Amino acid sequence: MRIIISFRLKIFKPQQYERYGIISLFDKNKKNQGERTTDYDKLYKIKKVAASATFNPFAVLVIILNIVVKFLFLIDKINIALYEIINDIDLFIDLKRLICLNGIKKCYSDRYKYRWMMPYSKDLLECMASEIYKQYSIKMGKSKKCLVLDCDNVLWGGVLSEDGMERVYVGNSGVGRKYSDFQKFVLFMYLHGCIIALCSKNDESDIRTMLLEHNAMVLKDANISYYSCNWNNKVGNIKAIAEDLNIGLDSIVFVDDSVFEIEAIQAYLSEVKCILFEIQQLDKIYEELECFNLKHSCRLEDIALRTNTYKSDFERRKILKKVKMCYLFRNNTGSYFFTFNSSN
Repeated sequence: MRIIISFRLKIFKPQQYERYGIISLFDKNKKNQGERTTDYDKLYKIKKVAASATFNPFAVLVIILNIVVKFLFLIDKINIALYEIINDIDLFIDLKRLICLNGIKKCYSDRYKYRWMMPYSKDLLECMASEIYKQYSIKMGKSKKCLVLDCDNVLWGGVLSEDGMERVYVGNSGVGRKYSDFQKFVLFMYLHGCIIALCSKNDESDIRTMLLEHNAMVLKDANISYYSCNWNNKVGNIKAIAEDLNIGLDSIVFVDDSVFEIEAIQAYLSEVKCILFEIQQLDKIYEELECFNLKHSCRLEDIALRTNTYKSDFERRKILKKVKMCYLFRNNTGSYFFTFNSSN
């Protein structure tokens, strides 16, 4: 497996591009070398004109913008060409994206540049290392698998059993907009392979009605693989989720707005990663959910099939829990049939 880091170059002469042997990558359609260098010469002619022109703030600004746009486009073409020629097993690290995320001022260091010939700062190097590890984990399938969510004051504002479906906060305006945005983020995770389960102290029928009938809900019943909505303690419920989904406790991330519930899970199920939900700090929650290493492309048909399989297994287990014993009989015609004794 190779690690390929995208270009993030400073402006230098066209001959230096040729020296690094990258001309043919981003200019495949040019017929000869002369045509290739002509485009770069135009760029540097503009630069010379800008240096020698009579001072005109507007004209100089337009020229500078043209230079910046053309150069950024050049870098993007190089990166796109690199991405197209690498193999599926290679890791592609988009350095330009990392710099945009961290900010230019935080990513460059004059001290490192003149001391070790390294223009990038310690912050950017750490970010690159984290991105390499994350991409490697995605390739190797190392990731959290299941996101377990509380409902009240997590998926919507308010308590469903007390306020009713009409008076909870969710939607595209006011306080409810933040809850809708969080649901959109969860839906994005679902579409990229994350298993979504609900663990809430509510009646399951009320939760299902909310998902099916409330027009402002982004998450729907079809996106939920497992319901653990009852009045039992959440420690036992999360154990049951792990057992029924056949995943380890270390594959689960639990999100709840209650400090008590978070501390209880941390005390009894230390393998589970817990996130305290605070609606005023959504950015912090999104950062903590980066523990998921999800693939960029997933087939929606496969995701829907997996969700339906989990749901079918869940319903089957519910039926089996109500059955104490099963008998097999053969009637006079030679046919076999089952009879069940209810555990109730």
